[in-house]
Amino acid sequence: KAAGRQGLLLLCQDLTQLDLYGTARLFVCTLDTVNHLPDEASVRAFFQRVGLFCESGGLFIFDVNTAYKHRQVLGDNPFVYETEDVLCLWRNALDEDTGRVDISLDLFRPVQDGLYARDTEEFSEYCYSDALIRQTLSEAGFTVLETTDDYTDAPCGERTQRCCYVARKL
Repeated sequence: KAAGRQGLLLLCQDLTQLDLYGTARLFVCTLDTVNHLPDEASVRAFFQRVGLFCESGGLFIFDVNTAYKHRQVLGDNPFVYETEDVLCLWRNALDEDTGRVDISLDLFRPVQDGLYARDTEEFSEYCYSDALIRQTLSEAGFTVLETTDDYTDAPCGERTQRCCYVARKL
């Protein structure tokens, strides 16, 4: 949908080294991308880079999977999803000490005559506390305007799985 749109710049970069060609009024980061950063230093570097390129008064909107989701929902639980186009086997392994979840996805899609092609993806998600996120945002020049339970108007609670942040650049 982005092809041919005027004024749209698409970049593929390491979040911790984000480099834009100017400033922006809005940054949106979805699908628990922050949870894929491997340590606090990476979160801090990412927020600093967004702060560097965000205009004063601009917004930074992002979401994170919570400790509740990592420990109670993902945990060591497997999931199976099936449609007529794909079968997904999703396995998780929780490190209780760190809250990190190692995730393995096996995707099977039919190719011909009852045969399937298998693709595998493995990655980890890391859990960051609300206190750390707020402190790191503040250090990057942001103030948190609100947090919500997923993309709703409800406040975050003990069983929130995805917390959405709206922060304004000072």
